[in-house]
Amino acid sequence: MREIRFPSPRRYATHDDFFAAVYRWMCRVTARHLYYTYYKTGVVLPESEDLVDWLTDQSWPKVHSYVADYHDAPSRGMWTAETYERQLVRAVTFCLENHDPETIHVKRVLGGRKSKRQPVYTVDDLRAILAVNPESTFAEQKAALGCQDSKLYALRAEIKKQDDAAALAYMTHAHPLLDGN
Repeated sequence: MREIRFPSPRRYATHDDFFAAVYRWMCRVTARHLYYTYYKTGVVLPESEDLVDWLTDQSWPKVHSYVADYHDAPSRGMWTAETYERQLVRAVTFCLENHDPETIHVKRVLGGRKSKRQPVYTVDDLRAILAVNPESTFAEQKAALGCQDSKLYALRAEIKKQDDAAALAYMTHAHPLLDGN
């Protein structure tokens, strides 16, 4: 599983933007931890205090240089220790309130890279178009199906082969001399 990258302060115009990104990072890390550690294994969700302790262990090595000590006055671009603790509790509370693993699972299954394969066209699709308009041209059939020329040629060849086989079967069973009676 890929690690969620901690935001770099150089990418943000203001300190407020950076700390908002840090808060979002805390939420993402906590949500991923809840999903993979608790939902996937079937363990009961932890208490918020336990989760805050876990998030502190995860985030402190990355955030400590942006947090002022209790006795120091914070300089510009720093969180106070109280603000850091408040953001931890806020992120954990948000994740526990909005933890819906079924939604996460559906998003993971449906999301991601979409296939570049075109839909599969069948002979029945072309027969339906021909049933509506038997005199349709090649270009009209192609536009109705939305497929490439080669696919439409293949579908038409398959229809011709099926029709020839059906005609041959009809002729051999319908002709009295070929019937064998």
